[in-house]
Amino acid sequence: MEEKDYCYFCFEVISASLEHRRLRNYWDWKSWTDEVPLFVKFSFRDRYHKQLRGCIGTFQPRPLNVNLRYFSQQAAFSDDRFHPITVAELPFLECGIDLLVNFEPIEDPLDWIVGIHGLSVNFYVDKIRYSATYLPSVAAEQGWTPKETLMSLIRKSGFYGNLRNLNVQATRYQSTQIGCSYEEYFKFANKI
Repeated sequence: MEEKDYCYFCFEVISASLEHRRLRNYWDWKSWTDEVPLFVKFSFRDRYHKQLRGCIGTFQPRPLNVNLRYFSQQAAFSDDRFHPITVAELPFLECGIDLLVNFEPIEDPLDWIVGIHGLSVNFYVDKIRYSATYLPSVAAEQGWTPKETLMSLIRKSGFYGNLRNLNVQATRYQSTQIGCSYEEYFKFANKI
């Protein structure tokens, strides 16, 4: 089995949902039991742009078959930043999966490398917990420095107060990235 099969499986999950049918048995996906934290994302691509359409995941290691199925549906249909993906969009989608590894708590929230590490932060203000994360690719794609990324994460967490004296706890991590287009999935699905 190739890792790209994971992306093909995510496309199969959302295609089956949109077409109101059962999953086809291209893989022995129930045997994918390694416990892995991951994020699944879908992007819409036309000739000129690539636009995020949904990205949801977890740091909780659970069986890969469970996480892939659940988070492909969540990213496609339940990311409240976007309207649910439609069947008309399928041919223009790309699927990306980040399999997360090497979690390291860090003393200094700026002690990480853009393009290598993702960053997760959490902190408390008035007994309210704030948290947010960016996958390893985000800061590089945005052209951000570590400091700009940290400031953006604090805002992403929903905190808009004074940034002074925040006691930010940070964890850096890495990921293995896998991706494919709907066209690749479609070719795979039709040759079997």
